[in-house]
Amino acid sequence: MVFVERDEELHALGGLLGDATRGHGRAVLISGAIASGKTALLEALSHHALDSGALHLAATGAKAERELQLGVVDQLFRSVPLPADQAAHIAEIVTVDALLPGESELESRTLRQPEAHRIHQI
Repeated sequence: MVFVERDEELHALGGLLGDATRGHGRAVLISGAIASGKTALLEALSHHALDSGALHLAATGAKAERELQLGVVDQLFRSVPLPADQAAHIAEIVTVDALLPGESELESRTLRQPEAHRIHQI
């Protein structure tokens, strides 16, 4: 794919990918108007990451899943083929029980200590 006027963005993202491979990863927010090329830019970065030997995990946050704790994390690890033992371990970590006895729906939106521990394990 050929990008028009995206060299600067691709270069910056490539630099961030290089930083991540050296242990200095960061979160990046890509925003723009509808049909401005955000998805194509992410796909180009994904191909570059895979070509460099990186493990590419992908997930999509959806409004319908916002009540599902660790749902996006679960998607991340289901997006790539993992060895069976690693896949089973990740599935065990991200499985969150339903509401605890006496817990309100509002409290369920807060990350509880067991879930925080799971995030650290991942």
